Amino acid sequence: MNNFKVKDIIFAIGISIIAISMTYYLLYIPKVRQIAGLQKETKKLHGEIEEIEKMVRRVPDPKKEIEVLGERLQKLKEKATDKEQIPKIIQQLFQKTGELNIEVVSINPREETEENSIDIPEGVSKVYIEIKIKCSYRTLLQYVEALNHLPLLFTLEDLSIGKDSEEGSENLQVLLLLSTYVMA
Repeated sequence: MNNFKVKDIIFAIGISIIAISMTYYLLYIPKVRQIAGLQKETKKLHGEIEEIEKMVRRVPDPKKEIEVLGERLQKLKEKATDKEQIPKIIQQLFQKTGELNIEVVSINPREETEENSIDIPEGVSKVYIEIKIKCSYRTLLQYVEALNHLPLLFTLEDLSIGKDSEEGSENLQVLLLLSTYVMA
C-alpha cells in the first residue's frame, strides 16, 4: 500500500511536469514570441510617429501665414498707385538721377509686350518704364539701390549696358526697363 502511494505521487508529479511543460511550450513561448513581435512593431510605430511629429512641427502655422500674407497685401496696397500717377513715378525716377548726377537720355512709359504679359488680377495693370542714362558702374549701382527707397515697388525687368559712343568718355550707356503694378 505504501508502494501504491509512492507510485501515485510519482505518476502525479510526472503528469504535472508534462502538463507544465506542455503549457510552457504550447502556450507561454508562443505568447512571449507574440509579445516580442508586438513590442518590435510598437517601437517601429513610435519611430514613425516621431517622424510625423517632426514634419508637423516644420509646417508653419496656417493662421500665422494668413496674417503675414494679409500684412504684405496691406503694404502693397499702401504702395500701389493708379495710372494717373505715372507722371509722378517718372518724376521720382528723374529726381533720383539728378541726385546722383546721372545724365538722362530719356525716361518713357512703355506699353506691355505680349512676351512680358502674365495673368494679373482684375483692376491691376503692370506699367513698364524705360530709362536710358549715361553713368559709371558705381553710379548705376547707387541708382538701382536708390530705387528700393522709392515709395513704389519696382522690378528691374531688363538691364543693358554698353560703352558710351562719345570719345574719351568713361561713362556707360545704360538701358533699364523697370516695371511696377498700378491700379487700373
